[in-house]
Formats: sequence, structure tokens, C-alpha cells
Amino acid sequence: MEEEYTGKAPSMYDVFIFTHTKDHDGKTFLDDKLKKVHDFIESRRADLELLGEKVDENEFFYTAVGGHDRKRRIYEFGSYDRSIFPIDSSKTCSSPDTNSEKHHLETKIQKLEETIVQQRIDLDEVKNIINDMRNVTN
Repeated sequence: MEEEYTGKAPSMYDVFIFTHTKDHDGKTFLDDKLKKVHDFIESRRADLELLGEKVDENEFFYTAVGGHDRKRRIYEFGSYDRSIFPIDSSKTCSSPDTNSEKHHLETKIQKLEETIVQQRIDLDEVKNIINDMRNVTN
């Protein structure tokens, strides 16, 4: 694990990857549900990097897997998670935080809309340059 190599404690996501992949290879998941959790986390991480947002690895994993369940456990961590995240009954849920997800999607949509506007402006400039070049040659 990371602590062996860097002296730094691994994140919950690192532990998840290490303990739920065949031969600890980080790629071959033991079942489809674990693979889906991994894919969801990687997708969200890529989205956040695209938006330039920084997040705490453990908080990110905690939110991505839906926090504590009704039995006050974090997905695939059993009671070990209590040493990392104290139980807060207001955070007990069975799916990712919908307000956080909504904010994330709204931010992503806004960035995409800004990109579209900029691309339209760039396209108009290219069209104008092409028209100017045609006028010069005629």
C-alpha cells in the first residue's frame, strides 16, 4: 500500500482499490458492483479535475459511496470507517448527497455552456477570416 512506499497513510479509496481487486492489481475488480463504484468515482474525479476543483480524497470517497448506511457503516468498510469518519446521523444516507450532486451538475452545465459560447465566437471568427480571404482572392 501507499504507506509502505511514501510513508503517508492511504486514502479510503486507495484501501478500497487495494482490497477489492484481484491480486491487488487495481484493475480487476472482484465483482461488477465494485467496478461500478470505481467507475463512478473515477468519472466524478475526472469531472472535478476538469472544473479545477480540489477535494479531500476521503471526503470524496465518503460522498461517492453515499456516506454511512442505516447500520452506520460505509460501503465495503464495515466498522473500520468509524475511526476515519465519526458518525453524524444527519449524514446517514443510502445514496450520494443529492444537493452536492445537483451543485456539481449545475457547475458542469455552466462550464459546458461557456465552452459552447466561446466555440461559437471562435467559429464566427474563422468564418470571417475565410470570407476575407475569399474577398482578397476575387
